[in-house]
Amino acid sequence: MKLSIKPISKWFLHYPSLPIIILLGLALRFFIASTNSSNFDMHIFILDSQFFHEGKWNIYFYNWNYVYSPAIFYINGLLGMIQNIFSFLPYPFFQRVYISLIDLLTLFILIKISKKNKISPTRTAVFFFINPVTIMLSGYHAQFENNAIFFLLLAVWVNFYANIRFASYKKIVAWFFLTVGFIIKHILPFQVFLIEASMFKKHKLVKGGILFTLTILTFLSTFIPFYNNNESKFVINEYVLGYQGPATISGITGIIRFFCVTCEIFDMRLYTLYRYIFMAGGMVFSIFLLNKKNLLHSLLVSFLFFLTFSSAHSAQYFVLPMAVGALFPSRWYLAYTTIVTIFLLVFQVEIGTSIYIKVFLLNMVWVVASCWFLTELIKVYPPAGIIYKKIVLFVKREKNHK
Repeated sequence: MKLSIKPISKWFLHYPSLPIIILLGLALRFFIASTNSSNFDMHIFILDSQFFHEGKWNIYFYNWNYVYSPAIFYINGLLGMIQNIFSFLPYPFFQRVYISLIDLLTLFILIKISKKNKISPTRTAVFFFINPVTIMLSGYHAQFENNAIFFLLLAVWVNFYANIRFASYKKIVAWFFLTVGFIIKHILPFQVFLIEASMFKKHKLVKGGILFTLTILTFLSTFIPFYNNNESKFVINEYVLGYQGPATISGITGIIRFFCVTCEIFDMRLYTLYRYIFMAGGMVFSIFLLNKKNLLHSLLVSFLFFLTFSSAHSAQYFVLPMAVGALFPSRWYLAYTTIVTIFLLVFQVEIGTSIYIKVFLLNMVWVVASCWFLTELIKVYPPAGIIYKKIVLFVKREKNHK
């Protein structure tokens, strides 16, 4: 479990290109971090830091646009305190640097995991740390998905790779890291459950379910100090716990809204119903992945499942498969990197364009992510490849028949 300076110095001796990769990755992130422009989320984070400084602790009362967990408010507040010391630099710079340093810690975990799995650390570092997607999402957008991914991978390292003598202690520490990651960003329930259940050899579903329940209860308990007035209760229930994501113009929900905006089933809009189907389907799919041999590969498939079937898409979600995907690079990984890079260049750097191009590019990201999901699913579950070949063969026969 140790991550001391001595082993890291040995990495640089065995892999002399790693320092260059790290310096280049950090330089690019810090360069983008120094830009003055920012997006809507960053303005919310700036307000958070100001409220924290003013002692307005109940963020859900003062800022109805705040749809995140309390942990992010505290992080923003601490970053704001640092910014007050170095007031000649704007707040976004410090948040972007913070997320970039989280990427650096994630890289260290990825290197240790890659060495254990006999995967080239240099290749992993290149695909993750100087990837234009991770660079732009950390150096500019600076959302907190990176934070959650770091804790998920740290939990994987602790439980499955670290040299810790007592198995029960490993599980407790791993559960703690998974819970911290979920508290910071609660859009990853499938992955948290998958890792927690995979920590056990027997009765995975029951024991994993118990740990996952404890994670959920711990997460919910963080809202108790803020649940002291009707306004805060409303914001927490409707905008945080009931958050449905940004306006849906892509993916399956985009198709639903295009063909049937007003359709209802059981007195419920079809889009809303699909959201519940997606959540239930995600948990079932996580159970399906439990008995697969390679947890890391299953984790990648789980992230891609999220992007393929999610009821909402947003730029920060596109970072989810990048870290684990760097361990299993493929043509679709490169295709995904390319299309997301184009998307981010057009929108996150705020180059003016029409809504039609935005819809097109967002859906292209979804299509490529879906294709990547299918190819990785076939690797994890070979019978899916057989089914796919049969479907292709059937379609060809029908075309020839016509």
